[in-house]
Amino acid sequence: MRKLLVLSIIASVLAGCQHGGKSCHEYKDKLEVPVYFAFDKSDITPQAKANLDEGVEFLRKHRFRRIRIDAYADQLGNEEYNKKLTEKRANAIRDYIISKGVAEKRIYTQWHGIEKGDDYKEHRRVNVTVL
Repeated sequence: MRKLLVLSIIASVLAGCQHGGKSCHEYKDKLEVPVYFAFDKSDITPQAKANLDEGVEFLRKHRFRRIRIDAYADQLGNEEYNKKLTEKRANAIRDYIISKGVAEKRIYTQWHGIEKGDDYKEHRRVNVTVL
């Protein structure tokens, strides 16, 4: 019962969360917010900030929840460069969330480097998952 209540709260807080036509993805007991980046950039767009702010509001109300930040890059460029780029993207998201008052100890950050495929824009992303 409690799990259903938490899922209901997550869904209502983040209802309408979208970026570039992509919406937040709800899974059994977690919520994933994708944040997309331009080629070779780690700047957070205003729309992405709005999506992240909704997640931060949820985290303020539910201090027991943690988040995981997973950063990816497209296959353009070499692997070493892209790992550094994904690190910058992950840290930009982490720093933004911390600046909004979420404790750093609640955030787990990892970067994965290159993700292969035809849709380059889809791979230039960070997934923020509320656990």
